[in-house]
Amino acid sequence: MLMRTFRQVIDRWPSRAELARDLGVPAQNVRKWYFRDNIPGNVWWRLAQRAIMRNIPITISELAYIANRWGGYDVRKDSEDEPVR
Repeated sequence: MLMRTFRQVIDRWPSRAELARDLGVPAQNVRKWYFRDNIPGNVWWRLAQRAIMRNIPITISELAYIANRWGGYDVRKDSEDEPVR
């Protein structure tokens, strides 16, 4: 299933508190991320690693796709800087 929001990524975890523990960040950070529908790029690698450990299908490419969803570019394409029409 292609996720379209960071909230969907966060909801894949049993709880926000468990995601916070997995990432080594305060639970308050995860609550803010959920509210803002944003996960900062500096935790993507760790998040992807923890997702593998939990059998949660999430890739860094999917996170980048979500981050760019309003930018008009499809990061799944191989061509560089080509707008999606």
